[in-house]
Amino acid sequence: MKSLTSILDLEPKDLKMLEKLKSDIIGHLSDTYGVSAEKDNVDLFFHFPVAPSTATLHLHIWVNKGDHPLNESRAFGLNEVIEHLRNDENINSLILSRNEGLFTLPKKDALHLIKGMPGSYAPTIEVREKFSLPITGR
Repeated sequence: MKSLTSILDLEPKDLKMLEKLKSDIIGHLSDTYGVSAEKDNVDLFFHFPVAPSTATLHLHIWVNKGDHPLNESRAFGLNEVIEHLRNDENINSLILSRNEGLFTLPKKDALHLIKGMPGSYAPTIEVREKFSLPITGR
């Protein structure tokens, strides 16, 4: 079985799994809680980067919940990930295209201590070209 630590581990061959996950979640929310995908605000997203203590891919499910601006830069919507993979694009390019590669990282998660994690600045094109994901060597 494939290990999924973060969205970096997702590939186009995972599309069926992601689409089924979305369908199952929407169905469960509707059947169990009466949530309507058309009427309610259903937000399905992954965080990246993730704290080392949470290094297992997990999907956040928010229903009718407001978002915090600090969450926006790290939240990658399930639909966004699916579309990116459907276009046969690498997840790395999705991550690096966000906010010019700049992320707001909570210090409590110690994300800034991960080897290779960019600092709290927007890297230049030259720096971005040298920075390769995944952060830990494979």
